[in-house]
Amino acid sequence: MAAARRGVVFAVLALGASTAAAAPPPPLCLGSLRLDLPAAVVATVADGPDFTVTRFADPVGAISVYQGCCADIDHPAGRAAFDGKGFVVTRAMSHGRFGGYLVVQNAGQMHFFGPGLKGDTGDAAFFARLHKPIAGTVGCRATRHE
Repeated sequence: MAAARRGVVFAVLALGASTAAAAPPPPLCLGSLRLDLPAAVVATVADGPDFTVTRFADPVGAISVYQGCCADIDHPAGRAAFDGKGFVVTRAMSHGRFGGYLVVQNAGQMHFFGPGLKGDTGDAAFFARLHKPIAGTVGCRATRHE
């Protein structure tokens, strides 16, 4: 009887261990913002004299993020494309065509661009994963430097 009880307890413990939720991977830190990405996504970072460019293959496609003072765009389109969680995402134009999105914070800019962003409402799902850090959380996803 005791052996049968131990077997039931073991089975319940084993079931609980297999259904425990894995901790989410750490976010990608982009200046003062954080981006939630799948664990398999690897980001590379290239440092310039006064800017940083982060590149990654998001599930929606390749995306690059310029962080600096002067993004290479003609101008922001003026109206907010998406209202982020404490920041505004504005469409950017480059050579008269869609050129990504711009987020301005403090004295810097973040220019999100690449084939993974199409310039339509479908991009909202990507920006829904961009957020300010949650109080008390630490840690950023490891990146490779070019």
